[in-house]
Amino acid sequence: MPSFETQYVDSTSNDAFRKHAYGQNVYLINNVAMLSKLAWVCQTHSTQPHINHVIKDLYRGLLNVVVQTLFTRKTIEVPTRMADAHPKEAIFKGDVLDPSQKVVICGMARAGTLPSMEVFEELSFLLHPKNVRADHIAMNRVTNENHKVQDALIHGHKIGGNIDQSWVLLPDPMGATGSSINNVISLYKNSIEGTPRAFVCMNLIITPEFIHNVKTKHPQAVIFALRLDRGFSSEKALQSIPGTYPEEEKGLNNIDYIVPGGGGLGELMNNSWT
Repeated sequence: MPSFETQYVDSTSNDAFRKHAYGQNVYLINNVAMLSKLAWVCQTHSTQPHINHVIKDLYRGLLNVVVQTLFTRKTIEVPTRMADAHPKEAIFKGDVLDPSQKVVICGMARAGTLPSMEVFEELSFLLHPKNVRADHIAMNRVTNENHKVQDALIHGHKIGGNIDQSWVLLPDPMGATGSSINNVISLYKNSIEGTPRAFVCMNLIITPEFIHNVKTKHPQAVIFALRLDRGFSSEKALQSIPGTYPEEEKGLNNIDYIVPGGGGLGELMNNSWT
């Protein structure tokens, strides 16, 4: 009888993030409403057109967590519509997102296209629109004769400028091997001018292999994920806080698909099975 993950069962903690032993810059989001929607997305009966609406909703929630955790703030004083009657008292003073901060959202075709545009549109409302940019990168997995992922090949890109002092957001639903995000971060580092505030991975599901590979190649990258899937891990690992026994954790099958996973969200989001 297989062993099952225990980190998501009987979880009554109200902490924003789940405990883990992967070190800094890894945020495993603890949100039962978002997990419920993601569980629906991953079931076999979930299809278009509903699936894309749920994916967009999940990325709005994921973005809220990212900006709450990382983005800079500014204190403002603004009159409300009650100011005509109460000019002194009807003033809101408080912290909001600093609208002057710059953000670059990288759309990685194909699974990252829809999430990146949802993040772009949301941030265009929250910040000065002129400071929010969408880049696009065309890429695909490269597999060997056994269908195992060897790399992620970049075919072309449209990058609209430098990344200096920008948050570079990388919305990609499935963080499997880390090859795609690693190559995209390397492209920005090696070919695009400027030093960003951070490279921020925004994933719905990731694996221990993804965390290890990204942290090894780009240790300063920040990872946000809603779910950590490690279905092929040992019973000891599955009963322990994630990252406690990294050598016994595994989330990828023999062709590098995530288990439990979502079964190919890129194909589902695009109704494309090639």
